[in-house]
Amino acid sequence: MLKLAGELIEGQLADHIASLDAHTRDIFELIRTGTYALSPLQATYRGVSELTLVADKLYAFAYPVIRPRTPDKLVFGVYIAAAGKKIRIGVYADNGNCYPGARISNGAEVDVGTTGLKTLDYTTQLAKGIYWIAIISDGTPKIYATRDHLGISGDTANAYEAIATWTKADTYGDLPDPFPSGGALETRLACVGFRLVSND
Repeated sequence: MLKLAGELIEGQLADHIASLDAHTRDIFELIRTGTYALSPLQATYRGVSELTLVADKLYAFAYPVIRPRTPDKLVFGVYIAAAGKKIRIGVYADNGNCYPGARISNGAEVDVGTTGLKTLDYTTQLAKGIYWIAIISDGTPKIYATRDHLGISGDTANAYEAIATWTKADTYGDLPDPFPSGGALETRLACVGFRLVSND
């Protein structure tokens, strides 16, 4: 009888372990692959405003990764084009205090002379952690963005808008390594992200 009870408990425990993920899963842990995934900090997953870029200004947008994932593209959307101008886009690691640190990818130039979705290849696996997608332009295009997001770098001094973006004046060209210290806060989070090919 004792052996039977032990086997019953073991069976129940095995069933519980098998379904544990369903009880504890973070809603951002599983994202359908093959589609574009904006930052999980975006509350509505849509651009409800736009951000007019300032030429020679480096922007870094927070992108938390809940579990290891492999992308194949970096993506962003141009709302109003800037003829003859470009954006350079890359990725930074977090410095441990919700601020961009070491450069992971210097990225490549993307023409912003036309509107719409812009992509470039990016195949480096994303380990669990916080990343910063950085852009700098030699012009003033408008890109899709939102103010409706979760703050990861605190709130503004007047405590009514969340912060998930850092900016710093910099000359257009290769992204600096590391991200310059002393960045300023920006309340809009650009609609930038990755296309994911696997949840690893």
